[in-house]
Amino acid sequence: MPLTGPVIPCAFRASQNTPAIAPNPDAFSVSGDSGEFGEIITCLRTGRMWVLGKLPNGTATYRPISGSDVRAFVHNSTGATLTKGNVVYVTGSNGVDKITVALADANIESMSAKTIGVVWEDIANGADGFVVTEGLLTGIATNAIGNAGDAIWLSATAGSFTTTRPTQPDHGVFIGWIVKSAGAGAGSIFVKVINYPELDELHDVLIANPLDNEALIYDAASGLWKNEKVSYSSIQNVEASSLLGRSNASNGVAQEIKLSNQFVWGTVGGKPQLSISTVSDATKVDTSTTLTAGVGLTGGGDLTASRSFAVDFATSGTVSTTKAVRADDARLSDARIPTAHAHLITDLTDFAVSAVADKNVLQYSSAIGKWVNAPQTDLVDGGNF
Repeated sequence: MPLTGPVIPCAFRASQNTPAIAPNPDAFSVSGDSGEFGEIITCLRTGRMWVLGKLPNGTATYRPISGSDVRAFVHNSTGATLTKGNVVYVTGSNGVDKITVALADANIESMSAKTIGVVWEDIANGADGFVVTEGLLTGIATNAIGNAGDAIWLSATAGSFTTTRPTQPDHGVFIGWIVKSAGAGAGSIFVKVINYPELDELHDVLIANPLDNEALIYDAASGLWKNEKVSYSSIQNVEASSLLGRSNASNGVAQEIKLSNQFVWGTVGGKPQLSISTVSDATKVDTSTTLTAGVGLTGGGDLTASRSFAVDFATSGTVSTTKAVRADDARLSDARIPTAHAHLITDLTDFAVSAVADKNVLQYSSAIGKWVNAPQTDLVDGGNF
């Protein structure tokens, strides 16, 4: 607020040539004052300054200006009194020369984004009054709020402030600090309103009609972050026959995943489709094909399901032409390979041997189809070999 207006000796207003007055340290009235509301006067004797205001009954009044605060002159059209210490936001204008205010609320964006300050004095409905937009506000109870030096925030209780920072989705509006923690109107705060922006209020972010699972993607052409569905064109390129995903092998970190040659890429409705490559029907076996178990086996069947075979063993010691012999069958000896042994010539089935004598030889007899023994002198060719 510019410090302009008349300078007076505190006994009278020279610019208006009004009767002498006895200024109150906090406020004084001037009868018949024709000055402008909002005009500032300065006392030569003390250096103190006042601003011209108006009481609800229309009486002109001067309010002192603190050297440590900045105030806005506002209008109350809420339908109720705004109490000293209430946090308020701008609702609009009275259409003439003042903004209108109402109780701010951290629950609602429209009632928190335009928070302007803290009411400096009670403002009745329909009246004008001051709001501290920055600086020291004294004469309020703060002991129930917190301790000296604590930061204070706009509360979810309309018009109040708290030392607890709001949790989303409530809106974070910084109000200032507690200067003195005291009750019965003896406390004070320093007002410094900071309305922290929403994500879509940042100058390089453009969000339009956001939907679930959209992401902010940087658009280099416009220099803005924009909300979009994540698409193949907006993620990092990967090799052919690969895709991006997460695997337990990398603790869930996004990585490129290679695909085997059984997978092929296609397109359905303009979108990529991943499918398993098919085998030509000409090389397929029909499901009606039957696998039959041979001798000594059980199982098999058609190919409508997976099939298996099992060896069909005969009971140990049982002779069977359709079952397999178990390895532990008692008829099997441990010596599977023939071992050294002896046989007499008379044990041979194609020999007709009798009365074997010294110097006998074996001679084949076609008449009986067997080998027979005979003396050498009985050989057909006279005994000559």
